[in-house]
Amino acid sequence: MKAKYLMTALLAAAMAVPALYAAEECDMEKPPVERKEMKRRPPMRGPRNFQRPSREVMEAVKAYKENPTAENKAKVKTLLEKEYDARIKKEEQRISEMKTKKAENIEKRLERILKAGERPPRDRQK
Repeated sequence: MKAKYLMTALLAAAMAVPALYAAEECDMEKPPVERKEMKRRPPMRGPRNFQRPSREVMEAVKAYKENPTAENKAKVKTLLEKEYDARIKKEEQRISEMKTKKAENIEKRLERILKAGERPPRDRQK
């Protein structure tokens, strides 16, 4: 039995020597690797509520920096309040839309949760 393993090891070593010798002499280049083209991601954006000031505000700020008076500062403040009120109005509209669709969304979610074969949501309280 030992002779069988000894012969197998000897033959394997004898076959490995020419293969290693040929590999050293051969100047074969590796085949080129095809790389998948990666999709470009959009640039990272700030928080959802972040919004750049409008051109009007930037012009008012520029005027304030050139001539820092209380009148120019008040103008910048009123323009900022105007933008902020517009943002609040937009969010209020979104909330009112959510309230009108509340019952419909609850029904859809209820059907998904109660559907056969679906796991119930985990209890997150520990």
